[in-house]
Amino acid sequence: MKKSLMCIALALLATGAQAESKMVELSLRDVANTVSSITALVGQPTPVGMKTHEMASTCNFQNEVPGFPGKPSQSTFAVDASTGISFTFLPVEATDTGVKAYVSYNQNSAQDQEWAVISKDCKLPVGKTSSAGISVFETFKWGEPTKLTLPDGSVVVATVSKFRKAGMDYSKLSSALQRPDPIIKN
Repeated sequence: MKKSLMCIALALLATGAQAESKMVELSLRDVANTVSSITALVGQPTPVGMKTHEMASTCNFQNEVPGFPGKPSQSTFAVDASTGISFTFLPVEATDTGVKAYVSYNQNSAQDQEWAVISKDCKLPVGKTSSAGISVFETFKWGEPTKLTLPDGSVVVATVSKFRKAGMDYSKLSSALQRPDPIIKN
């Protein structure tokens, strides 16, 4: 019975250690020193969006198409005027020296937005907007900051780290459990 419990414990610990080794963390620091961090699984894209101000609207249009009576054309028009950042992190392969990953970063700014009435059922945001972004696919060395320069000249610093779960180091516990224990009798 004790051997069975020990085998189950070892299997759970090994699985936890293996899953932990496939987790990586991305930290981004922008010009305003805002730090955004995300933990992702290798091979799994993780999108993140943070908006501080948003004006968004969707309008539906339906019109008769000349020459096709009774078959109206329908279309949808959507506008999103927001201030904030969004990024996607896709770690592809983790090695001893770093992680090969796709990182996409975009910052948007919408200033002095107002609503324009387009029709009875449609209003859309109008005003000044700007955006800058960058997408890269490269190998990031563990713990070393990498500068990503946006088209407007601003810099975002990306740092990729191995995921460290708070608490117990499962790899050490796993190897400790594999040693013979004088308390457990065979």
